Amino acid sequence: MSDIEPKRATIVLSDDALTVQGKRLASPITESILIEALGPPDRILEGNPPAPAGHRNNQAYIYDEIGVYWLRDHKTRLMMELTVVFRQGAGPFRIPFMPLHAFGGTIQLVGCTIDSQTSSANLQRELQGAVKHFVGGVWAGYMGPFHVSFAVDRSRPSAQPGREGDLISVSIGFRRLSDLVTPVQVT
Repeated sequence: MSDIEPKRATIVLSDDALTVQGKRLASPITESILIEALGPPDRILEGNPPAPAGHRNNQAYIYDEIGVYWLRDHKTRLMMELTVVFRQGAGPFRIPFMPLHAFGGTIQLVGCTIDSQTSSANLQRELQGAVKHFVGGVWAGYMGPFHVSFAVDRSRPSAQPGREGDLISVSIGFRRLSDLVTPVQVT
């Protein structure tokens, strides 16, 4: 990741929509709605390995300056998940589509504010009941129409004493692909 200061961004998850940089995005989000709200991505990458002939991989729309990427479903061609990247993880929790900058802003979920200094223990306590331990350093759960997960790097000690591990990323996805039906506009 670059040492250049990233643009600060604000992401808010409400009962029915995701707000990114003051733009309210409700499911489903098409490529044109995303670009209207945030501008064109800095990069668009396909998953690895390449898809077999006649098939497509999901695509990652990477916004390097704010430290996030969106996954676009290969079948529906709709945005299905936003991943906010705080730092690169080690071992099995490496970020597959690493933005050039870490996310330098805040995420607001269910009255809980998350930033790069949020401890995993505090996050688990704040979201108690909403998320459960899934596997390794990953916690996940549903918040309204969204599936929220966060990954913690437990393979190395935290940079701050008393913390279990550093928060790597927070992903916000639509609960079911069936939620991705009729395009809506940005408000």
